[in-house]
Amino acid sequence: MKLYANLNNLIFQKEHTNIFNFIYKYCDFYNQQINESDSNFDGWKIFNPKKEFLRQNLDFKDENIKLKESILNKNFGLCSTFPNYLIFPSVLQDNEIKEASLFRSKNRLPTLSYYYNPNGKKIFGSLWRSSQNKPGLTNNRSPSDERLLKAIGDLGNKLYVYDARPYLAAQANKVNLI
Repeated sequence: MKLYANLNNLIFQKEHTNIFNFIYKYCDFYNQQINESDSNFDGWKIFNPKKEFLRQNLDFKDENIKLKESILNKNFGLCSTFPNYLIFPSVLQDNEIKEASLFRSKNRLPTLSYYYNPNGKKIFGSLWRSSQNKPGLTNNRSPSDERLLKAIGDLGNKLYVYDARPYLAAQANKVNLI
């Protein structure tokens, strides 16, 4: 019974500031805590996408890798909720990428989130994260967005697009996004 009470108290907090994501203190590799009460604390410095892709063995010098690094989101000018460092298929021009972002909610266009390349083989897998598109009630289309998705699909054998929203939410968003 005590276990149930403790779990219940931990899960259903009276103060939202006691919830894990508010009290967790990130520790770097040397176990030094970052002082989150510091007004200059920058959460983007916790995660370094460039270092993460290097850890995943993404090598832009490899001619088989048809990806490019992008600074389009420098100072969050393209999408305020994505990191400054983004990766896109190399066949796309920057203006196409910018145009494709306009067809996505909050400009969250598909960008590389995870890269899998076992032992440097040509065949690899990847995950690309984005928000929903904005077709509206008239089912508008975006040639730039379609070219971006085709370029992503051309990187591997198949492209699967998953919409994680419930069906009714996706339909309701058609009305909200116009």
